[in-house]
Amino acid sequence: MKTTFSRKGDKGFSLVASLIILAIISTTMGGIFLWTSQTSNLSQRYNEMQTSLYAAESAMQKIRSSILNTYQNLGEPSVALRINSYKSIAPVSSDDPHFLNVGNAFGIHLQLNLE
Repeated sequence: MKTTFSRKGDKGFSLVASLIILAIISTTMGGIFLWTSQTSNLSQRYNEMQTSLYAAESAMQKIRSSILNTYQNLGEPSVALRINSYKSIAPVSSDDPHFLNVGNAFGIHLQLNLE
């Protein structure tokens, strides 16, 4: 069976149209993959930030309870004498298993200013 075209410009139209559609679909899929990757990275960074925030909050609560315990049992002068020991308190994995990977990886540095 022989197919003939009535116009000379119609011969390559199917190929060109297919390539244009393929380019549009490829660009769309690439954009979707890029968006998915960026969203995943953003979620991971947010989770790491939350973990470091909770670790810092836990360290502050641990210091606060230690200071309060010292104050209630030994009085104010004992708190002032133990300032340096409070600075070294940080959450450890024995407090909670989630702290096994946190440690100082998130730069938990504590500063106490008692006035």
